[in-house]
Amino acid sequence: MKAYYIDPILKFVAEVDYIGENYKEIYKWIDATTFDVVNLNSFGDGMYIDDEGILKKSNYFFKVPVWDGRREYVQQMYAGKALILGVDSKGDSDNVKGLSFILLQDRIEFLGEREIQQ
Repeated sequence: MKAYYIDPILKFVAEVDYIGENYKEIYKWIDATTFDVVNLNSFGDGMYIDDEGILKKSNYFFKVPVWDGRREYVQQMYAGKALILGVDSKGDSDNVKGLSFILLQDRIEFLGEREIQQ
């Protein structure tokens, strides 16, 4: 299925063919032991991120466009690698539907490594 992969360490975003048998594959893609899902738009596109990304001593950050629910996409900041997938009517992973790859490419901002103050 069509997915988008974000690697803020290497500073790239790619359209990929995600072939995940179950949710455990997501851990491998984003190098995490736990993950959370950020709702990106009303089409059901979700970005899987490291749930402990901001709990590490340092991490690589990026900003992506997230639908504000009213009229436009706004930039939000996240830490670590990410995988964007769509969802079907049953709630299962599916092709990305609402976020175009061109918009993601144009709007993503790589912020580099930052030390996290705790």
